[in-house]
Amino acid sequence: MPKRKKQAFNLSRLVTMRKKQSRKKQAEEKNRISVNWTEYIKLLDERMKPLKKLNGDVLRTDFEQLQDEITRVLKKLNSDILTTDYGQVQDEIT
Repeated sequence: MPKRKKQAFNLSRLVTMRKKQSRKKQAEEKNRISVNWTEYIKLLDERMKPLKKLNGDVLRTDFEQLQDEITRVLKKLNSDILTTDYGQVQDEIT
């Protein structure tokens, strides 16, 4: 049987392969972030309902605990969403 010829180096083929890998990686990252964001929203909604019923002083103390809990959960999820704007949430509570 005759030997196969070695294929010449094809730069355009390499570029195409890298683009496909990059697109796939970006899609996975986007999906991971959206899942983590969904978890964050669920946790926030779950914790906000009882907090809205409380008075002002207790509300602020519980809000600080909520921030700590959310940060802990997001770290556990290995999320990059730790830079969440808590000021927006605090405005919603009060």
